[in-house]
Amino acid sequence: MSAIPQDERQLIKMASGELAISRVRRSKAEAQETYDRISSLLALLLPVL
Repeated sequence: MSAIPQDERQLIKMASGELAISRVRRSKAEAQETYDRISSLLALLLPVL
């Protein structure tokens, strides 16, 4: 099964690592966006409560 050369295997590992990193960054950005939305909603609601 190891027909894939070593250097190509390294490239595949690097590419999948980059993909995982970008996924984490994206989910962090989405979490921050959600947090910001909730914070601004609370800022609007607190004076009313």
